[in-house]
Formats: sequence, C-alpha cells, structure tokens
Amino acid sequence: MEKIFIAFSFILLISTGCTHNNSQPREYVTVPVNYHDAITAIDTQIVDIGSVQYIPLKCQNGVVGEISQMIVCKDFYVLLDKQQKCVWLFDCNGGFINLISRQGKGPEEYRSIDRIALTPDEQVYVMGYDNPGILIYDLKGKYLKTKFLRYCPLDFAYTDSVLYSLYYYIPENSDNKEKFYLHINNEKTNEQRDLLRYHKSLHEGFYDNLFSLCKEEVFLNMPLNDTIYQIASGKDLKRAYFFDFGTERYPNKALMKLENEDEKEALLRGRAFQGKISKFRISKNYLTFQYAYTQNNINKISNMIYNRATGKFINYNGLVWQGLYSDLSYPLAADDNYFYTILFPYQISKRGVKYLESKGIEVSDNVYIVKFKYKV
Repeated sequence: MEKIFIAFSFILLISTGCTHNNSQPREYVTVPVNYHDAITAIDTQIVDIGSVQYIPLKCQNGVVGEISQMIVCKDFYVLLDKQQKCVWLFDCNGGFINLISRQGKGPEEYRSIDRIALTPDEQVYVMGYDNPGILIYDLKGKYLKTKFLRYCPLDFAYTDSVLYSLYYYIPENSDNKEKFYLHINNEKTNEQRDLLRYHKSLHEGFYDNLFSLCKEEVFLNMPLNDTIYQIASGKDLKRAYFFDFGTERYPNKALMKLENEDEKEALLRGRAFQGKISKFRISKNYLTFQYAYTQNNINKISNMIYNRATGKFINYNGLVWQGLYSDLSYPLAADDNYFYTILFPYQISKRGVKYLESKGIEVSDNVYIVKFKYKV
C-alpha cells in the first residue's frame, strides 16, 4: 500500500501542471468516462474490417519474442523485443533487415533496454531505466556514441531534433533549480527547457509509453493522471484532453492525508474508483487508451476509443470476434491513419488460418504485424 500512496502523491503534483510561469492555456477537450457505460462490443463496431492487413515477419535470426514497443516508419518497422533484449528491423512487407543485439557491460553495449526512439536521420536511441546514458546506433547496429541525461529516465521520445526525457526519480540532494520531471533539449539550437516541477521523490516506475507521437505532434500521458498533455512547438506544455471520471475517481487527496495503512485500506475497500489511464495511443483521427477501475477491491480494465474529429467514442470492456479472424491485441503504435499490433500464431483461429492461406500467407510459426483502422 505504501507504494500506492507514493504513486498517488504524484497525482497532486501533475494536476497543478506546474511550469516555470505556472500558466497553461485552458482550451482543451473534455471527454466523460464512466465504467458503468462500458459495453461488450463486437469487433465490427470499432474496426474497419476492410482495412485490416496481416504482414508476416520473415525472421532469419531466431524468433521474435515479446514486443513492448513499435516504431512505424515509411519503409520499415522497428520493434523492441523485451524478452530477448534486442531491436528488430523489418521492411514494410515483413522482410528481415537487421537485428540490433548489443547487451553487455562494454562501453558500446547496453545493460538493459526498456525504451527506444528513432531520429529522422535513422539513428536508434536505446534507453534503460537504470542508466542515465542513451546509447546510439545506426540501423546496422554500429555503435555511434552515448548521450548522457541528467538522471535515469522513465520514458523518452525524439522528433525533429528535439529530445524529450521524463524522469521519475530525482535525488533529494539535487539542485532545486533542476528538479523538474520533464526535460526538453533541442539538439539543433541547444535550447533546453524544464517543465512539471518536481515536489517529492517518486521511487515507483510506471513501465508504459508516456510519450505518443503523431506526425509533428507530441503528447504526454503522465502516470495515474486523467489529462493528456501536448507539447506545443516542441517547448510549451498545454492540456489537450481531460478525461472526466466523475465522482468515482481515485481519492488521491484523501489518501495523502492518511498515514495509517488500515485507514487507507478502509477508504478503498468496498468502493468503486477509476481513472488510471495507460497504453495511450494517438493517430491523426483517433486516440485510444485503457483505464483501470477498482470495484470491491478487484482491479479491472476497460477501453476507450475516441474520434478526435467528431467527438464520438466507444467505451468497452470486452470484444466479441465476428468480423476478424484472430484475436486483435491492443495497438502498440499508430501513424497518420492506421494502428498497429503484433499477432502471434497461437492467437489465430482455424478459420483465420484458412483465411490467411487463401491470401497466400502461410501461418506456420510466423509472427504478424496487423495493420488496421478504427471506424468509431
């Protein structure tokens, strides 16, 4: 429970949205979210079935393992394999390009690999939660250099020569002038900016993508928060979307006033709370995320798909598969119009096998990238 308490203290900080001048634009979209409204949806309600593409990955150096992050480029895909601690590169047809596997203790090797980023000039940035150094490789796996951050990052992103890094733990003895969660470094102009003032050390890591990129737009989903921020022009933070969880949101302020563990458990027991956004993805037309809610001390998950243009959304807690031929996992990435996920052979039904074979795709042991559009 103590870890939960520490995490909740983070909410109060982020809700203030502190910057250097404590000013933020008030123009943002409010979306109501109520888990009572979550339905069991049919896949054809949310996915444009005609848009679905199955891209088999043709591996030459082993088998693709657990994929935790995907970067979609014009001509290729970059996949972070947390299970095998490596980075896969495949072309747009699923053809194998290269495997970056440099785990080790040497100066040109990474000890751990938790997040990756790709620069416009196709350099691969590799980050580990336990290391303030970002190792940089080219697409062939050649080591280029190491870039050191101020502290160990929780997440990072790169776009248009700007490196965004988010810290989750800053030592107490650090200079107060440097105590900010979000650091922005424009490598072209060498301009630096710090946002979201750090109030109290947070030792809990939230292992999810917190930055989401959509073309030149950069969005930030802070842990356990109900707001999606946009980093405008690569330097200014503003609220973009506020998800209103109503009166049943987690009682953050009340929990922070309690020191006794029994009192905390009594506050949470037997009541329903919601509001922990995770797995936020955004495209030109849609945003989607999962949110957690607690009911009778049982944690549950529901999903939201929101149409950015029309304001329509669907809130669902389960899917019935009728139009698709396999279990469509939660999207790992998005680009202009499409969302992307990974599909393993065991997730494909017999009907799906026949369908793919009719398209000239042999299932066997292939892992697939599935590309699709929402239609809410």
